Amino acid sequence: MQQKHADGLFIKAVAAQDTEFPSTAAARFGMWHVRDADIVARWDFEAWHHPERLNMQVRALSLARRPASLLARWTAVNSTGSKDIVDAGVHWDGSLAGENGWMKTNWYPFLRESEVGVVGSHAVEEVVSVDEPGLLVYDSA
Repeated sequence: MQQKHADGLFIKAVAAQDTEFPSTAAARFGMWHVRDADIVARWDFEAWHHPERLNMQVRALSLARRPASLLARWTAVNSTGSKDIVDAGVHWDGSLAGENGWMKTNWYPFLRESEVGVVGSHAVEEVVSVDEPGLLVYDSA
């Protein structure tokens, strides 16, 4: 998977010794290998990302003067092919983008809904919400 998705310059892959993929431990391990990036973004392989998604989110966090950005809603294509706008559930943190240092401290991806996540406690006031569900699409079928 490393060669298929990573170019080694802008997108880097790090091998994590974990029995589950994706996992919180594997993602945080990769995060600790980020050295020279100003902004880090979660990018799910099973989702379609609009070409302007990162641009919109980085502009939003810059304009709001907040260290992180998260989409308020996203699109899910169901088994019949129709599109639903979703604002909760398994992909709630699938669009998180933020400043490198903030992400290292606050980013805990792939947590189950019963666990406290990045927007569940102290970090809520630090995240700017972008409400454009067309920027991220998951196939939920």
